[in-house]
Parts: sequence; C-alpha cells; structure tokens
Amino acid sequence: MTHWPITDLVALTLLQGLTAADIRMLATTTDSLEGALQLRAADATLFGTPCQALREIAEGAIRRAAAMHVQVLPWYDTRIPQRMRDAVDPPAVLWVRGPLPDTSTTCIGVVGTRTCTVSYGAPVTKAFVERWVDAGCAIVSGLAGGIDTVAHETTLAARGVTVAVIASGIDRVGPLRARRLADAIVDHGGAIVSEYRCGQAALPPFFPQRNRIISALSDAIVVVESGRTGGSLITAEFARRHRRPLYAVPGPVTSSRSQGTNTLLRNGHARALCTADELLDDLGVTRLPLGSTLPLTDPERRVMHAMEGGDASVDVIAERCNASTAAMWTMLLEMELRGLVRQLPGGRFAICTPL
Repeated sequence: MTHWPITDLVALTLLQGLTAADIRMLATTTDSLEGALQLRAADATLFGTPCQALREIAEGAIRRAAAMHVQVLPWYDTRIPQRMRDAVDPPAVLWVRGPLPDTSTTCIGVVGTRTCTVSYGAPVTKAFVERWVDAGCAIVSGLAGGIDTVAHETTLAARGVTVAVIASGIDRVGPLRARRLADAIVDHGGAIVSEYRCGQAALPPFFPQRNRIISALSDAIVVVESGRTGGSLITAEFARRHRRPLYAVPGPVTSSRSQGTNTLLRNGHARALCTADELLDDLGVTRLPLGSTLPLTDPERRVMHAMEGGDASVDVIAERCNASTAAMWTMLLEMELRGLVRQLPGGRFAICTPL
C-alpha cells in the first residue's frame, strides 16, 4: 500500500517504459513522485519530463474521468474484486466506468476471434453465455468484434451483467458500434475497465496487457474460436499464469478459426468444453433448470411447433418455418446447446423440453 495521492500515481503511469510492477514498486518504496524520478534518474530518456508537467497531464485525465463518472482506483483499492488484487501483476491504476461485480459473483471470461463463424462460433457463444447468465454469472470480454461482441450483446439481451476490458482510455472507445455497446453495458449495470488514462488512444502493445486484465477479473477463461495466433491465445496464456481454469471449445479440424482452440486441447493446456453446464459444475455454480429464466424467442417457438408431431429433418423444419436450411441448422444448433432440442441420426431433430 502507498500514501501517494492518486494524481501522482497516475502521473507515474504516464512514463513510457515502466511496467505495472515497476510503478507499484516505486510507489511503495519512495515517498513521492519526485523521489521516484530521482531513484530512476539514470533512465534519462524516460524521466526527462518535469514533475509538474506530469501532474498537469494526470490532473487533466482525472478531470475527464470525473466528467464521465469514471472511477480511478489504485491496485490495492477494495472496490477492485479480490480475485484481481490477488492476481499476478495487477494494474497499478484501474479506470472503471460502472460497478465491478463483487467477489461473490462468478465471472467467466469469454474470448475468441474477431472473425468468428456465423454457423458455429457465434451460436455456440450465444448459447453458452445465455446459460451462464441464467445461472447468475457475469461475463467478461474485450469489446472487440466477433466473439467478444457476441458475448457482450448476448449478456445484455439476457439481462445479465458484463464487463468489457479495453486497450484505450475509456473516453476513446471506438468504433461507433463498440462505443454504443459500451454505453449499453454501463446502462445495464455492467462496467468498462481500462489500465489506461482518459485521453489515451489504443496502441498495439496495450492489447496483450488488456488480455491479462480479462484473465485477472475472471474465475475461468473460455476460448470459443481462435486462429493459430491471436489475442485469445495470449489471454489463454495469462489464464495459465493466473491459475485460472482454461477451457476451449473444440472446433472442426477443417476450420482455420479452430486451429488455436484445437491446439490448446491437443497440448493439454485447456479442457474441452462441450456444454455450458460442464463449466458451471466445475466452478460449483448452482444450476437452475434449463430455460428457467430464458423464455423461448418467437423463432424458437415456431421451430418447436414445427416438431410437435414428432422428430423431423432439418429440411422439413425449415420448410414449415419458411426459413432456409442453412439458417435452420444454425438455429437448431443454438437450441440444442440450450437443451431445447436434440439431434438424432440422419440429420433429424426432436423436442427434448416441453413447450
């Protein structure tokens, strides 16, 4: 812990080349910003900015944060969940818009490729997240396109709580769709979280650091789809460092978007996740009956009525619902993951829960 004022702590984060660990060390071993700069005076390229100039920039960022109702929290602040304060290398300062879930809430980190498949990755994410929200879990992700966006939007549609961790200042969220989604997350009781001051644009080195925060805030990490390389695998590595349970959804061997997840499974780094309830059981989360708080959507209800007379092929169900076969396969997969229907041999489906 440190007695430094928050302005000076933010000022210290402005110095390029310092890690969060460096900042925490300087704040706990020196008496002031001046003392910290003097201790590291040999790093002339990093510490050429006068203290007063650093403080003015920090004060401006804090004012901008206050105008947006953004909290500026040092790493030891009890408003930060215990799981994150105990994690390896927590941020020295956390900027938070909206309330963070408390330690008693189970938080599941959901990550994946920005170019997720609409026939597999997206519906799997939607079905799993709906189930976890139904069980009272909060969903943590990175506000990027693809799997992240599906996870956040599905949580909001299910009236759950989601946390988005970003790699820029909270006032610099972009593009427009992400900015609107961020506003909706806060409006629905969730939070936007960043390690970076208001006014700071996103830079490439910030994204891996963003991924470590997703891991630190989560009780478990799930990778839905990932290419051979990418941010999802970086998040997976942080999950291992943080000793978080790591899961990967198996994918088709013919899909480039499953190369990363299948490699995690092949190397024994992650556990295969085939149903949402497997994760709830592993985390000891009390499971409500399937669909207990998630009513059928109108399209789902039409599908159920189309199978009232018994099992039917996908083509027949699609014809009865006036839908394409491809769209019906996607919907039936989602419904199967929710436990509403089951697949039979020969591409036929049957109802497994009553209307």
